[in-house]
Amino acid sequence: MAHEIGTKDAVAYGRKAAWHGLGHVEGELMSVDRAAEMAKLAENDVVMRQIAQIDPSAFDMMVKINKWGYTPTLDEAVATLKALDIIDSHKAIVREEDKTVFGIHKAGYHMISNTDVADWFRDIVGDEKCIEAAGTLHDGAKVWMLADISGGDDFHLTANHNDTIKKYALLTSSHDGSSALQAYLTPVRVVCQNTLTAATSMAGIRDGISIKHTENSGARMEQGKQIMASLMGMYGNLDTVWNFLAEQQITTRDQAEAFIKQMLPDNPNSKKHTRTENARAEALDLFENGHANNLPGIGNTWYAAYNAVTEYIDHHRGTRATAGPDATEAQKTQSRNENRFIATTTGVGAMMKQTALVHAMAGASGKAYLSSTVAVASSGLPAVTVDGSELFQSLISKSVADVDTPDASNGSDDLVNLLDRPVKNVG
Repeated sequence: MAHEIGTKDAVAYGRKAAWHGLGHVEGELMSVDRAAEMAKLAENDVVMRQIAQIDPSAFDMMVKINKWGYTPTLDEAVATLKALDIIDSHKAIVREEDKTVFGIHKAGYHMISNTDVADWFRDIVGDEKCIEAAGTLHDGAKVWMLADISGGDDFHLTANHNDTIKKYALLTSSHDGSSALQAYLTPVRVVCQNTLTAATSMAGIRDGISIKHTENSGARMEQGKQIMASLMGMYGNLDTVWNFLAEQQITTRDQAEAFIKQMLPDNPNSKKHTRTENARAEALDLFENGHANNLPGIGNTWYAAYNAVTEYIDHHRGTRATAGPDATEAQKTQSRNENRFIATTTGVGAMMKQTALVHAMAGASGKAYLSSTVAVASSGLPAVTVDGSELFQSLISKSVADVDTPDASNGSDDLVNLLDRPVKNVG
């Protein structure tokens, strides 16, 4: 089962379990080394092995030797070795402990072990206790860590200081070829546990890095440390983006409905749209009545509209269980939660949230929705990014006081200019 949580998987949380309910709670933030220990990364670590094909005539003898401990005669051993044909074009990634094969990869594939991943992330986030969660998924085929990089300096909205956004960095990697080594900025709105987008991607600035498992991955990992350090340095300036959205009012219900319909469009290949209409109704209810959006100073703003979409994606959007027909209800629930976690942080859900931020900032800036320039990806979801990183850099370099000042030089002008830039389709 590709997405079943297997017996080898382990997830450890620092202070408390997240919304997806996976794992064991440690009681405090962990260092990278402690998180790796609690998540059993060493037990799930991998090695690269040469592979070979075996002539059917020698297969039974191989089973006797490897499984039953049979000691072959010299002639039997020679015949068996001659029946082996080494395959140079591919190699296997194998869990060292129990020989589980995670993937067969071409010879150019470069293995990044769990130990490599932990060492690399430690170089980025440091030795202090900052890991909120860590674990493996897919029976050890995927590894991930979530670090609280706020250093106690959480962001509080100017409109309501009780609305807090924590600063996180998420790392993921795989051994089965399903993904590269990736690290992203992942802000989390504490009051509702919504995972926001880091906002940098909308301006052509990456909100993270992705390193393929190729021969030069070692050099790229070194470069990646510097990139992540720069992105984390930008984190402190993203408050301008959230404050801008929280200051701009949505004046009519039609505006909110149009925004949500843009984020949850009808499937052009479907004759009936009942499920989509129900989803839009749920998202609109989150905008109007969600407890997090009814905080003083937050309701009926573009920040509330954006968070209605992120809350729907993180907590309400339907997720299938892929734990197999014989799974128990508990296993199915775990499977749904696992799939939701992956989708909301690095999958389709993350893409939807990036798109939602682009459109929310467009609406907050008084720009028309970008429907004519939005590409509908194979999933049926709109995904856009906007050129103009220098303007975005200018925006986030402004202070909150500058944004609060209703003169022509505040951040909204930069946003309007930014949204005037050409829109690139992303698949």
